Amino acid sequence: MFKRFIFLLFLLEIFLLTQPVKAESYDIYVDKDCQSTQDGSEEKPFCTISKALENASSSKNKIYIKDGVYKEKISLGKNIEIYGHAANSVVIENPIDGSTISGKDGNVIKNITVKGGHNGILFEKGGTIENCIIKDATKNAIDLSPNDGKAEIKKNKITGNAKGIYAEANREVDISNNEISGNSEEGIDLRENIKGFIQNNIITKNGEGGIELIVGSSDLIINNNKITKNNASGIAAQFYSFVNKLGEITISDNFIGENEHYGLTCKNTQGGIFNGSYWGKSIELSNNDIEKNKIRAIDKNCLIVRAVDKEEEAEQEIIKDSEVSDDQKQQGEKETAEEKKQREEEEKREQEESIILKEVNDIDFQLENYLIDSGYLFQEIEGRGKIKVFFFGFDDKKMTELKNLNSQQENNQKRLEELKNLTQKDLVKEKIDSINQNISKTLQENKKIVSEKFSKKGILGWLLDIFS
Repeated sequence: MFKRFIFLLFLLEIFLLTQPVKAESYDIYVDKDCQSTQDGSEEKPFCTISKALENASSSKNKIYIKDGVYKEKISLGKNIEIYGHAANSVVIENPIDGSTISGKDGNVIKNITVKGGHNGILFEKGGTIENCIIKDATKNAIDLSPNDGKAEIKKNKITGNAKGIYAEANREVDISNNEISGNSEEGIDLRENIKGFIQNNIITKNGEGGIELIVGSSDLIINNNKITKNNASGIAAQFYSFVNKLGEITISDNFIGENEHYGLTCKNTQGGIFNGSYWGKSIELSNNDIEKNKIRAIDKNCLIVRAVDKEEEAEQEIIKDSEVSDDQKQQGEKETAEEKKQREEEEKREQEESIILKEVNDIDFQLENYLIDSGYLFQEIEGRGKIKVFFFGFDDKKMTELKNLNSQQENNQKRLEELKNLTQKDLVKEKIDSINQNISKTLQENKKIVSEKFSKKGILGWLLDIFS
């Protein structure tokens, strides 16, 4: 009976070893150095991206592009994803006018250089642009059409275009960890009713301002950016009479320096009547380093007196008593003890919100590392030779490392829920929900791997269990 049991185990192991390993792959392949026979497989790739797109569908939506220069103008259908081997070795170059890449909705563009065109990339609705180089567009490197879709623009280098990122009305954006430099106009230009995050970017040496935005109805967190050496102001906030609602804009923990005009300027661009407290009610500044801007740190028109510390005020002569308008003086004289207390509480709250956001960003960064580390571990686990797996099972040490990584992310999920209860900002709550969803999805996959692999002890492992 025992021999029969061992023999059945042996057959089972042989069966499992001969099954194909399930691993992430692409649906269609492209290689400019293709052969005459093409079917889009890795062995017989298509010669052009356009041909690959003709054969893409809702079930075959991931396209892998091998090294080379592809002189094409392409249009991505809904949910089509394109991945280059590496951004500096896969180039899509537009030889004619129009957008080099246009996307419908739910598109992913990753590890690709996008060169030329009227627009480099045009997104009609939502999508992701990551680890790309976008250059030499005659208008916008990235143009986000007016729509309520969410655009994630992360870890890109955007340089040598007219305008860097142009987000038209009613957009949700997450613009993070990009280098936006050397464009002839603004680095980032945002229209009205924009919602989302601009964080951890380097925005430098652009021909006009670093960030230009319409304040009305916008809900933005501009956090932890380095905005320097732009030919106009670091950040230009604008009022338009056609969208005169207040904004909710937090500008915190940024370095804004050496810009040709102001660190922050406030403009009534096309006239219209608005309350002098409009800027102070719409914009909250905290913990920014604003220094060495050519005119001054903050435009007097902003009427945000408490935005800078005493050291900055002394160095840059910001809003001296002689420069404060009569209206401001009267407003200051009328501040009651209760109003002062309320203002101090608001400042304290903003500092607390800044700390919460920093911790959320740290967990988001840990998630990116988790995805990379768990991916490498999975490759090492799957790469163990079949003979070793047959006799000894999968590598317990690697499996334990993966298990520990999973535990860390479970702890991060708990902490995110705590932070969600602490914050009062809807944007931060939405970001927490998004991170939590990404953690849950990856955890589910990785925990399944751990469960499946730990059960495969190999012949020797089973024998030890039987005789122990």
